[in-house]
Amino acid sequence: MSYGPIFDPADYIRHLEQQTRDQSETIKSLNETIKELRQTVANLQETLDELNRKLFGKSSEQTRPEPPGEGTAEGTEAGSGRQEIHVKEHIRNRQPKSSRDDLYKSLPVRRIDCPAPEDQKNCPDCNALMEHLGWQFVREEIRITMAKVERIQYFRETLVCPECRNEDDTTIVHSNVPAPLLKHSLASASIVANVMYDKSGLYLPFYRQEMDWKQKGVPMPRETLAYWYNRCALDYLSIIEPGTETLSIAADPREDGLVKSRTGDDTSTATYNNWYKNVYVPSAAAASSGSSTSGS
Repeated sequence: MSYGPIFDPADYIRHLEQQTRDQSETIKSLNETIKELRQTVANLQETLDELNRKLFGKSSEQTRPEPPGEGTAEGTEAGSGRQEIHVKEHIRNRQPKSSRDDLYKSLPVRRIDCPAPEDQKNCPDCNALMEHLGWQFVREEIRITMAKVERIQYFRETLVCPECRNEDDTTIVHSNVPAPLLKHSLASASIVANVMYDKSGLYLPFYRQEMDWKQKGVPMPRETLAYWYNRCALDYLSIIEPGTETLSIAADPREDGLVKSRTGDDTSTATYNNWYKNVYVPSAAAASSGSSTSGS
């Protein structure tokens, strides 16, 4: 009779203990992984809630929670004692909407006629030549023409006298040329007006105007634009001085020699007698303190 291999109980116990420790380490690692995953899910959920709030927003119309008993028999009985407030009836006059003709009546109108092509002037039924019946309005649009920048070069005519030339005495005459806005400058009235409007009307800084002019194909430094703005404002725009008013003060001496100020000729007597009383009239406390000092 044969038996299997005999295991040492001590080795088997050590094997079970090692297996238990391995399982404990595995369970600990899995617990840490679960904890990290839960934290990740919580962070992702918080991010998702924040994105939903930013994307869809929160409605400003919030309903208040119903008080206890509202909607029930007790709530109906309790709410039946509320006082009704009658509001005075009124009629609201609603202005009619403005039409396009009223809104854009200041704009010039340019009509564009769209005639039928030659191959469509024959009748589709009998192929006869059709006659003009009239024009039908279809639609309208607002069109803007962008600013056009161009170089303007002034040439003056030069005249010479042929008779004087034959007599060896040359006479030359030049025609008049409009005076420039700024001497030795490319500035014109239109471009300076545009710079001033952008700066003062649209609050557009010079560095952004410089970018705008560059996109139009005109390299214009911001320093030049600032110089045009300041120079033309000083030379061509009138300076308005602030208004000033003169305040006259009259002083009348009193019987005791003290002087009180009067703000104007129309100051009332009561105001005159009460102003600066503590400033110019010796106080009673000072008089009493002086008397007590002399009595002691």
